[in-house]
Amino acid sequence: MFCVEFLNYIIADVFINNTKAQTCPRKPPLHQRSFEMNRNNINNQIQDLVKVNHAEIFDVSFPFYHYTGIEGINGILGDNNFYVSQSDFLNDRTEIAHFQKIYENAISVLTNGRPFDNDVRLFMSYCKIFSEYLKVKNHSFVENDSLYVLSFTSNNDHLPLWSSYTSNTGYNIGFNNNLNKYFENKGMKFWVGNVIYDEDRQYEIIADGLSEASKIWSQADNLGISDQITEEINKKLFDKFQLYSMFLKNHLFDSEEEVRIVFKKRDSDKMFHRCSNGIFIPYIKVNFRKECVRSVCVGPINNLDNAQIGLKSFLNNNGYREMKINKSKIPLRY
Repeated sequence: MFCVEFLNYIIADVFINNTKAQTCPRKPPLHQRSFEMNRNNINNQIQDLVKVNHAEIFDVSFPFYHYTGIEGINGILGDNNFYVSQSDFLNDRTEIAHFQKIYENAISVLTNGRPFDNDVRLFMSYCKIFSEYLKVKNHSFVENDSLYVLSFTSNNDHLPLWSSYTSNTGYNIGFNNNLNKYFENKGMKFWVGNVIYDEDRQYEIIADGLSEASKIWSQADNLGISDQITEEINKKLFDKFQLYSMFLKNHLFDSEEEVRIVFKKRDSDKMFHRCSNGIFIPYIKVNFRKECVRSVCVGPINNLDNAQIGLKSFLNNNGYREMKINKSKIPLRY
């Protein structure tokens, strides 16, 4: 009798253990869990790669100013709208070529004077892969229909700007940080940044992006999964450089002291076209509130008194009754 009971106990115990094994799967082996953790870490780094984090560009101080002619101020303050041009219709058409030059030199910045060790070898391997990717994507890098650029300056009374953008007969509009807050509250995707003109700093900015991407790629290569995620790394770095290229200009333009707002066009944003110098320029309308405007300055034109009187009447008629009006201090009389 005891033998029968003991046998039944053994059978029941085996049954219970088998059931537990079926309902509670074993944890994967330690090496597999370690691989999965490393893979997740790489995925997180790839997502972080597209973040823009250069304080030199994106720490902007208000106020800043927009120089424009009389038609421009009539449209901007009359309708409370900016007409924001598509990025590949910028006034300096050499900006993309300038970025390509900076990109090529940035690679030598990171490798110059370093021994050709394994880290450098992996870095050069990734740079070769990404350079090929850039060649394939060159058309979409140059003809970017999703980024739209609005230009300002930190200089509120500068003769070259009056001459270039208003023929000395226009105005500049000063904006405060309510502009930034308003765009944020509207849920718009945008970046406000200082244009960088110093080439050494430009090399460092691009080199930082390349170094960051190559480290992620090297980690993936060590795990044997670089082939699986190279496209994703390239895409993120491409998007980052495409944005950065909006804020890197030739040093010959440094007198402009330019500040830019770059907008990401949404599907709901309607595209318009304006005519300039015989071509159609795509743009989107971005509205703002009156409290975003802090001042208007009259350019160095002949009849400043009449310009100021007319401007005051225009501003009052459009709801800017308490607007501060300044006069350019530049003594032009021609």
